[in-house]
Amino acid sequence: MFRCNALALTAFLTVSTQWQGDGNGISYSNAAVAWKLAGLEITPDTFAKFQVLEVEAINAAREQHEPI
Repeated sequence: MFRCNALALTAFLTVSTQWQGDGNGISYSNAAVAWKLAGLEITPDTFAKFQVLEVEAINAAREQHEPI
């Protein structure tokens, strides 16, 4: 893993329980609360990287036919 992506990965793992039903992605309002409580400052750049991880997780789950 590259250090420049560490915060995005931490942000993603922090909200791993905030998936909306049927693989519709992360609930961003719930994620914002979780990030705040975890003391994470999410910048627009970090959020963009987070969204890449989110989309890839959705795609991987769909390829495996697994619910998120």
